[in-house]
This record gives sequence, structure tokens and C-alpha cells, in this order.
Amino acid sequence: MPHSTNPFPRPIRGILFDLDDTLYNRRATFRTWSEIFLRERLGIVDDIECTEIVTWMESLDANGYGSKHAVIVELCARFPNAAGRVEDFYDEFVDRVQFDPEAVDLLDHLDALALPYGVITNGTARQQRKIDALRLDDRTSTILISDIYGDKKPNAPIFLAAASSIGIDPVDILFVGDHPINDIIGARKVGMMTAWLHRNRPWPMDLPPADLTIDSLTELISQLGAICRDPG
Repeated sequence: MPHSTNPFPRPIRGILFDLDDTLYNRRATFRTWSEIFLRERLGIVDDIECTEIVTWMESLDANGYGSKHAVIVELCARFPNAAGRVEDFYDEFVDRVQFDPEAVDLLDHLDALALPYGVITNGTARQQRKIDALRLDDRTSTILISDIYGDKKPNAPIFLAAASSIGIDPVDILFVGDHPINDIIGARKVGMMTAWLHRNRPWPMDLPPADLTIDSLTELISQLGAICRDPG
């Protein structure tokens, strides 16, 4: 049942999203593709060994915040037979990114409501490959990639540029993301309302909380009717 009241202080006129671990589960995607890579490219078939190596790769990758070059160097050092193959790992990974089903449902609902939305993502031009894989360009013209734009979250300019692109005042925008500082604190600093997708992680105790904490994007779908109305 949709909630009857708006949990935010104002009606939502537009929504901006983070990309990685918000519109798709990067952690799960990285783990799945790592297992495929190890088994099919490096011939590692033992389940225990594969799990141990994937965990090691995840620690190097740091959910996308680690050095891609370092991951490749470390893999080649550990597996000499990987030379010439590891370089392809991230290229193949980004091409296999897929929306979470709940993200598709949410964007479809936003399209039906004609509610403007867009995406802000930190990263290199490689992020465009993910955008292409998700066909996000077909859904919105507001997609800002930090290295292409020239600034990054949590800095204010990239948030303000996205708000201008969708034609909505920042105070009337809801920002949805998973990173407490880059997404939630950054968006709040320009006056946006915020929803934190926690992905089973605790909120940092030294930071003020987001306006709303959600387990999944499905929670937003159930509240769309309410959050677009005046608080009741």
C-alpha cells in the first residue's frame, strides 16, 4: 500500500540518482564476473580456491574505489598465465552491467509520471560503457560523469549542473545514492532531499542521517504517489 503522507518536507519535483550500487548492484556484479573470469579465463575450478581469490580481488577493487591498474598488476603477479587476459577484465565487466529489476520498475514509474530524473556518477569515461550497457541515454539526457564534467561528488558544482539540466530547483530534488559522503552529504549541501540505499551497511555514526533510509528502490516505488504531493 502506498504511504498516505510525504516523508519529505516538500513535494519531490525531480530525482537524481547515483549509478554504481544504486541503479545496479556493483558488488554483486563484480563478484559474479570475477568468478566467471577465474573459471573461464584462468581455469580455476576449485570452489574454495575461487572464493578465496574473489574475496582478495574484492579487497583490491574496494568496490570501484581501488586502483584498476593495481588489480591488474596484482592478478598478473599472482597468476603469470593471466598476462594478456587480465587487461580485458574491466572492459568485459562494464559491458555486463545490468539494471537491478527494481531499478527498471522505478524508472518505468517515473517515466509514467513524467517526473524528470538523471544520473550523477564519479569515475572515468569508462562509466559511459556502463551507461551504454544500461541504455540510460534512452531514458534521460541528464547523465554527468565526473571526469568528463570536470568535477566530482561530493562537490557542489556537479549536483547543481544536474539540477539545472533537469530544470528543477535543487531544494525540490530527491537524490538517491549509496555513498554517505559522496551522495548524501554532497546532495544535502546544495539543499537536495536525500534517500540513502544502505546495501546492508551501517550509517557512519559521525554523520547526520539522510532524510530517508531505504532497503531497496522498491520502497520508493511504493511511495511515489505520496512524495510527489504536499506533505500531509
